[in-house]
Amino acid sequence: MLQRLLPVLGFVAALGACDAGGTIDAALEGTFSGAYDYAALAPPISVSPDRSVAVAVIDQRPYVVNGEESDRFAGTMYGRFRDTVDVKTASGRPLADVVAEAVARTLGRQGAETAAVPVDRGATMAEALGALRGTGAERLIVIRMEEWRTDTAVRMEARWNLEAAVHDRAGELLGRRLTRGAEALGATRIADEDVGPLAVADLGRRLARLLDDPAIADALEGA
Repeated sequence: MLQRLLPVLGFVAALGACDAGGTIDAALEGTFSGAYDYAALAPPISVSPDRSVAVAVIDQRPYVVNGEESDRFAGTMYGRFRDTVDVKTASGRPLADVVAEAVARTLGRQGAETAAVPVDRGATMAEALGALRGTGAERLIVIRMEEWRTDTAVRMEARWNLEAAVHDRAGELLGRRLTRGAEALGATRIADEDVGPLAVADLGRRLARLLDDPAIADALEGA
């Protein structure tokens, strides 16, 4: 439990010194549903694969794998008096599955034949590749999500640890890239109606930067 709370202790401490103008607190008083609409996720990916692609996302966040949080978990919102709400996907579906579908949908709009394949939380790379091979796709994308969450108090912070790997249909690794970090997002004061779209859009940007990296783009577009 302590491991999951450490990233947001700074936010909780900030609440004693800052007044959020009632915005976040109003959300916790009943106007916030406890969910963000990750179904609206639309990563602005520019890479255009010229072959079929299958995508899987493995949720390897430790607090999800050990069952402390559900696979819908996406972060936490803190109020002025340290009351909290866990944020989950509005659709009720695992975050990893929603991300896989968003990536596949974006690549499909750019001309590729795509498929999104759900895998169990904590699955191994071999298990994910095995599931992807069943689609017959020429390129297999596995995204390992070791961290994704947004924690909101006076302002929002995103934390991410995402790795993308591209394999051919035989399982040979063609390219891999990792991105991880933490960053404060948005204005000092965030209205409750803005926090969800801000979190979803930021995840989209992280995914786009990851998949548009030359190590991944070349593996998807190269011969």
